[in-house]
Amino acid sequence: MNLHMIMVLPIMVVASILAETAATGGGNAEALALIERVRAHYAEVESLKAEFTQTYTAGFARDEEKGLVFYKKPAQMYWEYREPTEKHLIANGDKAHFYIPRDKQVLVYNIAGSEDRLFLLFFGGRDPAVDFQIEFETELAPLVSGNHLLRLSPLQVDGFISHLLLEIERKTFKIRRLISVETLGQRNDYVLNNVEENVSISDRRFQFRIPKGVEVIQQDQ
Repeated sequence: MNLHMIMVLPIMVVASILAETAATGGGNAEALALIERVRAHYAEVESLKAEFTQTYTAGFARDEEKGLVFYKKPAQMYWEYREPTEKHLIANGDKAHFYIPRDKQVLVYNIAGSEDRLFLLFFGGRDPAVDFQIEFETELAPLVSGNHLLRLSPLQVDGFISHLLLEIERKTFKIRRLISVETLGQRNDYVLNNVEENVSISDRRFQFRIPKGVEVIQQDQ
């Protein structure tokens, strides 16, 4: 099981923190003001449903997957991969389950101790400027001309994440894309489309029972 396949938390994690905290330092003043506008938008969002495309690149290798993502405050997420392989990631509380029916495997891991820790700083209600230098991106262009693109660089050296890129729609201040760049150059690119906000989502969507006959892998942290 490729561990990069479980790294699907960043987008909604960013949305969550921006809904609860204000950026007060640690970067370019205009970039911090933009983060505040995004925070103001997501403060009004209690739930979200969207189509997503996740593209992972490492050297000449490139994998693309598509599906649906559901998010509900305070910290419930469900990622349903539909193409090319069915996969499910359910995060509700301290645990996350990543299930691949084809492989008859379930990976169970602690969210707080996972490699997603930089992303999960957002979930804890911290000001992103405490942990990241926030500036406008100057090397990569946004998907949509006119959108804002921010670079979030960890203030402390981390062995996994080099930096994050956050694309924000100019008029709505919604998150359209998030890119996580690893220290060795691998990159995960997440794009959201057909986003529906404040929709009714049952809590059952975020509950997972381990099917009979599957291998359960407990990932130590």
